[in-house]
Amino acid sequence: RYYSPGLTQKRDWRWYLNRAYRTSMALWRHGGDPWTKRQGNGVGTAQWGVMVGSVFELVLSDLWRENWREEATELQTTVERRMAVWLKMPFPYGSEFAWDSTGHEEIATWMLKFGRFEEAAQTKDAVTGFVSASPHWAYCGSARRWWDFTINGKIGRGNERVMHHYASALNSVPLFDHALRDPSNHWLWRLAACAGGGSLTNIRKDGSASMGWHGDPDLLVRDGYSADFGVGFYG
Repeated sequence: RYYSPGLTQKRDWRWYLNRAYRTSMALWRHGGDPWTKRQGNGVGTAQWGVMVGSVFELVLSDLWRENWREEATELQTTVERRMAVWLKMPFPYGSEFAWDSTGHEEIATWMLKFGRFEEAAQTKDAVTGFVSASPHWAYCGSARRWWDFTINGKIGRGNERVMHHYASALNSVPLFDHALRDPSNHWLWRLAACAGGGSLTNIRKDGSASMGWHGDPDLLVRDGYSADFGVGFYG
């Protein structure tokens, strides 16, 4: 099982698995489109790969493992419907923002799970297209982010490069998954390690997190806000 016993001792394990299943299904049943205000049945964000969405694959695996066939079948059918949308799109990796770079993690996970290796490799290649292996702690593995300080930062100077935004850590998931399938690809291992480990540089001595390192040569400091960095710990 994928659950952690140390964190799941207050209730029976079935309670936790049921809640995980219901959470996995909620995206499809209740997710909405922020622009049209439509909700449910796969509209809006349900059509994209979502951040930390690769955890749903672990939920599905445990549902089958525990022989919860009805729940597993429903979740797998839902995932297959989402995949059908992705397979028709040339670039299904965004979010509610078309320019985003957060959907690769979940999409690559499901493509590998269901044997769509060509599409999984295409997703990985999309990540490597904007993640650099430059020999520099801030640039190596950093995601494609130039605008988040303006939206969420304490210091906003327009389109400034965010070093090791949480998307860096999320992008490490498909990179590591493909590196495991190609163990001799040292470049890919390096890139994955930089993407995952680089985000740790945003953790301060007191344990609090910054949303990212300011890439402007005039600053070169961690931002004062944590913003939405929390999902970076998943990666």
